[in-house]
Amino acid sequence: MKKTVFAVLLILNASALVPAQMSGRRMTRNLKAERELKKVEEDWANAYLRHDAVMLERILADEFISVGSNGKSHNKAQDIEELKADSATYEYSTPYDLEIRVYGNGAVVLGRTKARRHYDSGRQHVNEYRGTKTLVNGPNCAT
Repeated sequence: MKKTVFAVLLILNASALVPAQMSGRRMTRNLKAERELKKVEEDWANAYLRHDAVMLERILADEFISVGSNGKSHNKAQDIEELKADSATYEYSTPYDLEIRVYGNGAVVLGRTKARRHYDSGRQHVNEYRGTKTLVNGPNCAT
């Protein structure tokens, strides 16, 4: 079975990018693409849960850029290295409240992720993220 993988180009911690541009237009839904994107979101969260750098390598585009709540950005290689160096054990990493908008070969995914992790030292972190992801289905993204 051929499965399309969407490459992530950009993540912004912002509310929304596109809705104002679509006002007054009827938007048809692409349910198949929405299901695939939801799966990508789950795979992405599971990559952190399982410390799966191979999955992250497959999901993230070479042009990937992430901007955190502190305003600092990092690229694909940095994100993968952070994952490899992370000694935390994740109890969960769950995407939810997803709003997926497909535009031709691209999409915008608005959503939230909650995660809980702990370290051998006893330190725990419970985080909740809200983000906007811009994704593109390119010629090098098919498996």
